[in-house]
Amino acid sequence: MPGMREKERGIWESYTWRECQAHVRDLALGLAALGFKRGDKLSVLGDNRARLYWAQVSAQALGGMAVPLYQDSIASDLVHVLSHAEVSVIVAEDQEQVDK
Repeated sequence: MPGMREKERGIWESYTWRECQAHVRDLALGLAALGFKRGDKLSVLGDNRARLYWAQVSAQALGGMAVPLYQDSIASDLVHVLSHAEVSVIVAEDQEQVDK
């Protein structure tokens, strides 16, 4: 039984629980190397994608908090939420989200 599934370009991709754990571990190690620590906040911006969920769990594994953002938000709304929540790291799905 897969741990997670997502549709990519019309094709279902499956990830085992072991693969999910490995992605979360790798992301957590990367965040820690960047200085992310307990109490920090990470925001995700994009569709409901496996890698964005892994980023949220990685932040929580380090004692941080996830601040999900609505992907269709306009830039001014994003600025308000990000500054109010004091987010230190943003994980975006693609260049379109980064450009906001």
